[in-house]
Amino acid sequence: MSLTRVVLIEDDLASQFMVTEVLVNAFKTVDMRLAIAATVASLEDARKALTQLGTPSAPTVVLVDLHLPDSEGIATWEQLAEEFPALNLIAFSGDVTAVKEIVRRGGIALDKAKTHELPGLILDLTT
Repeated sequence: MSLTRVVLIEDDLASQFMVTEVLVNAFKTVDMRLAIAATVASLEDARKALTQLGTPSAPTVVLVDLHLPDSEGIATWEQLAEEFPALNLIAFSGDVTAVKEIVRRGGIALDKAKTHELPGLILDLTT
């Protein structure tokens, strides 16, 4: 059974809980294990967590909210994509315009109203 390591970059506690619950419940129904490797609330903390994780425990997927205390909008996704190009990066936001722009640029992004679709996206990236 494979292990999917997720780093969640989200500053809103309710959203952290909701995303974690959606993922944990979805992964119970498939033959995969899930580990929330880190939950951080800012882009700076994300950089630290991603750098410290190292190769053996590198995340499989990074979920990033586009509205953080120290970074806003598409720039959040751009910075992480540039600094960590090998990561499977999924942006999620209530800003549908930003989501559409990231997808237009070839990235993976999801409207927060469709959080229930995150497990499918992660499975597509990791299987």
